[in-house]
Amino acid sequence: MLNEGLIAGEQVTPGAPWRIRLTEALKARSRLGREGFITMQEATRALGVTRQTVLQRVKRSEIQAAHVTKGGKSD
Repeated sequence: MLNEGLIAGEQVTPGAPWRIRLTEALKARSRLGREGFITMQEATRALGVTRQTVLQRVKRSEIQAAHVTKGGKSD
């Protein structure tokens, strides 16, 4: 979505992770909060692979992912 210009993002330095401001409009267009997404920990267990393998599969577009840095899990 970044490469296609559908959402705006920024990097602190080249090669750093992209930072995307999660706006209400973006939430409405995305699948965040909808069924179908699981946590990284759940994905590693379900696939029986390491976190790094999951990330590699995301990079190759074999797995769809959303990176969420705020909100966390509720107890």
